[in-house]
Amino acid sequence: MNFLLKNKKAGGVPIAIVILVLAILLVVMSSLVLFKIRGNNLESEITSGSSIGRVYADAEILNFYLREICSNISLADNPVEKFKTELARYKDDKNEYVFSNITDMTKIEPQINGEHIKVEGDILEVNLDVNLNKTLFPYGSSRLDSYLIIYDYKFNFERNLSQNS
Repeated sequence: MNFLLKNKKAGGVPIAIVILVLAILLVVMSSLVLFKIRGNNLESEITSGSSIGRVYADAEILNFYLREICSNISLADNPVEKFKTELARYKDDKNEYVFSNITDMTKIEPQINGEHIKVEGDILEVNLDVNLNKTLFPYGSSRLDSYLIIYDYKFNFERNLSQNS
C-alpha cells in the first residue's frame, strides 16, 4: 500500500503557467487592438530617390523662373511693382502661370510685397517661402495608396543692382 501512495501524483497545472498564458493572451490582444486603432493614422517616410528627385527638379525650375524675374529688376525700378510685372509675363491665355503645375502661385503672390522684396542700398533682396507639394502614386497601386511629398522651399536671392550682371 505504501507503494501506491508513492506513485500517486497530484494532477493539474501549476498556477505560474496559468498566469503566464493569461498574460501572453492579454498582451497579444491589447497589441492587436492598438494596431487596429492606430493603423489608420500611419505616416511613412519615402526614401525613393526618384520621387524626391522630382520635387527637387520642380524646385530648380521654379528657381530658374524666379531668378529670371529678379535679374530684370534694375536700380531705377520699384522692385515690388517690377517683380509683379515680370511675373505677369509668365501667364498664359487662361491667366495661369506656365509653371502652375509646379506650385500654386496664389500662395506666393501675397508675399510679393516690400517685406519680402526690398532694395537696401544697391542690393536687391528677395526672400520667398514656397510650398512644393507632389502627390505620387506608386506603380501598380490604386489612388488610395498615394504619397504626399511636401517640400518647403526657401527662395533667397541677392544681387548688387549697381553692377550690370
